[in-house]
Amino acid sequence: MAVQEDARIKAVAPYVSYRTFRNFFEHVDLVPTRVDRPLLSYTSGATQTQLLHAFRALGLTKANNDTTEEMETLADGFKAGDKGPLKRLLQRAYPLLFEPPFSLGRASQSQIREKFEEMGLSGDTIRKAQSFFIAAAKDAEFEVSPHLRASVGGSSAPRRPASANGGAQARRPNQRRRPADVAPQHETSGSGSGIKVPDALAGILKHLPAEGKPWSQKRRQLFMKTFEGALDLCYPLEDEEEVE
Repeated sequence: MAVQEDARIKAVAPYVSYRTFRNFFEHVDLVPTRVDRPLLSYTSGATQTQLLHAFRALGLTKANNDTTEEMETLADGFKAGDKGPLKRLLQRAYPLLFEPPFSLGRASQSQIREKFEEMGLSGDTIRKAQSFFIAAAKDAEFEVSPHLRASVGGSSAPRRPASANGGAQARRPNQRRRPADVAPQHETSGSGSGIKVPDALAGILKHLPAEGKPWSQKRRQLFMKTFEGALDLCYPLEDEEEVE
C-alpha cells in the first residue's frame, strides 16, 4: 500500500457534535495562534477534549495546538458565508469519501460505515464520526444521499407509544408542547421519581444565584455558554436537524 494511502486510512476523524464545532468559530472573533483549554472554558472538559481532537484531525491545529492557516481560512469562510473553504477541507480530510466509485450522493448506510472502518474507527465512535461528517457535508452543500440523512444518528430514537387503535399517540390540537415533552424534568434523588440530574449539569447549576438575586450580564452569558456546552454533551442533538 502506498505511503499516502496508508496515512489517510489511519487518520482519525472528528466525533464531536458539528454544532459544537461551528459554535467555536462563532465564539471567537479572531482566530488565535494557539487553541488551548482556557480558550474553550465556555464548555465542558469532555467537549474541550473532543474539540481539540477535531481540530487536529482536520489539520486546523498542529500537534502542539498551534493553529494553521487553514483554520483562519475556514473561519473567514464561515463569517462570509463562503462554502468553498469547508468544501475543500472535507475533500482533503476525507479523501476516501470523495473518490469514485464511492458516491456520497447515492451511498447506503453500510457503504459509508465501511469507509469509516477503513479509517480505523469502530463501535459508537463510527456513528458519531459519521454524524459530524454528514452534518458538515450538508453545511458545505454537498449532495448527500437521502439514505444517510434518514439513518445516521436517528435510527435509535425512541418511538411514540401506540394508541389503542394502532396509530401513534397524538397530542390534542390545543395542547402545547411542554418542556417535559422535550426532555425529562430531572429531580433530586429522594423525590420519588428516581431521575437524577447528570453530574455535568448539576455542577453548573450550583453556580446559579439565589432566586430573585440579580447578577451581571457578563456572568449570565458565561453561565449560559457553559450550560449549553454541558447540555450538548449530555443530550446531543440529531445532526440532521442541526444544519437545515
